[in-house]
Amino acid sequence: MSHGSMFEGLKMGATLYAGLYKDVATEMGSVKALALHGKQCETMGTMMGDAMRAQLAGKELTPHALAEVIGPLESSFGMSPMIEERPTGVIVRHRVCPFYDGYRQGGLDHAAIGSMCDAATAAQVSALNRLLPQVSMRLEFRKTPDDACVEIYELKK
Repeated sequence: MSHGSMFEGLKMGATLYAGLYKDVATEMGSVKALALHGKQCETMGTMMGDAMRAQLAGKELTPHALAEVIGPLESSFGMSPMIEERPTGVIVRHRVCPFYDGYRQGGLDHAAIGSMCDAATAAQVSALNRLLPQVSMRLEFRKTPDDACVEIYELKK
């Protein structure tokens, strides 16, 4: 599947998911909907953590090795990450994201998407802490729809 096809497929899935999310929020409340979304994202976090751990197995854990794993992993979601290696880790910027675009297309506003991304990141961080405890990760969600999201991966000492 081409990079563009992957992006469009994930965007469509996110659009449909946004509709379900809105319905759940209407029926059960936004707090419960967000909690269920976070729980759903635990599987993706574990999948990503497993993939990172497997691809880093046997390698010295350096910012460069981490970047070599994160780039293709993020690209597999149809993203075009801008990766910057730092002495202590890696910074990944995303201006275009199939999840953000799909959630917007599905009628969610910027603040709701930010909450969803924070919940998804919390699940990913939990999985990373369990599967790859030498790496920490945090998200700086885009301030406006036109900004980039920034993922910061740091090697723990």
